[in-house]
Amino acid sequence: MPNCMMRSCCVVGLAPSAVAAQVLADDLGIATENTVKWWQNHLIHGTTFETGQLVIIDEASLAGTLSLDRITHLAQDAGAKVLLVGDYAQLQSVDAGGAFAMIARDRSDTPELVDVHRFTHAWEKTASLELRHRRTQAIDTYLAKQRIHDGNTEAMTDTAYNVWRADRDAGLVSVLIAEPTKT
Repeated sequence: MPNCMMRSCCVVGLAPSAVAAQVLADDLGIATENTVKWWQNHLIHGTTFETGQLVIIDEASLAGTLSLDRITHLAQDAGAKVLLVGDYAQLQSVDAGGAFAMIARDRSDTPELVDVHRFTHAWEKTASLELRHRRTQAIDTYLAKQRIHDGNTEAMTDTAYNVWRADRDAGLVSVLIAEPTKT
């Protein structure tokens, strides 16, 4: 019988961010950690995987390629199984990334998300899936629902920051994404 089958630590969850790791912990009721912190614990304290253990890496599209490579090789060497979970069409890693999207694209048995759960309005579910599949008519929906705004750089930067700050002050988790390095 695999080593971990005798204990409650058979499943470990990892994610590229502490927030994603906490969501995974809350959803599955398992021990989780941020991938960078887990790797540091491995280097400093020798933390490792066990034979038969299931290692779930959530939000894998956000994990850097080198991070995924190190962790999956360590798991493989220990006899653990790695399950990469995420959306290859979602934001990619801040670090050099793309491995998850490549794996998802190159495998014929990659499961696909078919039910969207995290939107309040039905139109958001439909529009997000249209964007995911590169159907540009989704942009018309976002325009009609007043979800796309324009303006000069300074006004847009100020507005984006103020909306982010208002969310933060209200205790909400908010993400501000800016493409140009000037912003």
